[in-house]
Amino acid sequence: MIELIIAPSSFRLSGDGRNSSHQVFSEIYFQLDGKFFPEKSWDDFVVVILNWWIGNILSIVNQKDGEVRCDFMDGPFFFKVSMFGVYFSICFVDNRSDNNKVVFQDKIHALDFMRILRKAANLVLRLAAEIKISHHDLTELKKNHKRIQCAINDYSTMAIQINAQENNPATAKQ
Repeated sequence: MIELIIAPSSFRLSGDGRNSSHQVFSEIYFQLDGKFFPEKSWDDFVVVILNWWIGNILSIVNQKDGEVRCDFMDGPFFFKVSMFGVYFSICFVDNRSDNNKVVFQDKIHALDFMRILRKAANLVLRLAAEIKISHHDLTELKKNHKRIQCAINDYSTMAIQINAQENNPATAKQ
């Protein structure tokens, strides 16, 4: 099982917030059947990487094929996502020492992974609103949150239609 953990208590803006170069940070990491990636309590540029990841995932969902790489900003860690039908194959990679060590690999329904990213984006947007953070990357995350919600809706509708066709005797192959 794949979970994306964002610790609300760690959510913060770097620096004093008076200049445009500040960034939004938080703990963000995956919990994978008792393992953590990159590691438990990993701290990173949460808004930036969520924008990257959602954009990458939407690109392969729209193409219905392919592979994308989703990087963490701090450190040599990333995960690769390949789409096979309605599933993603996700490979979590530790690239310290340039050895591309696979830490964990799993298969997940594309819809489930998109929901994980939507939930993470929603949490980050709520936390930012609660502590009154305004940042240009948050504007982009709002757009990406809407885009992934639309993709989830479209994907769900398509899956329902396919399931209905498969279960309808009138459309079954004879």
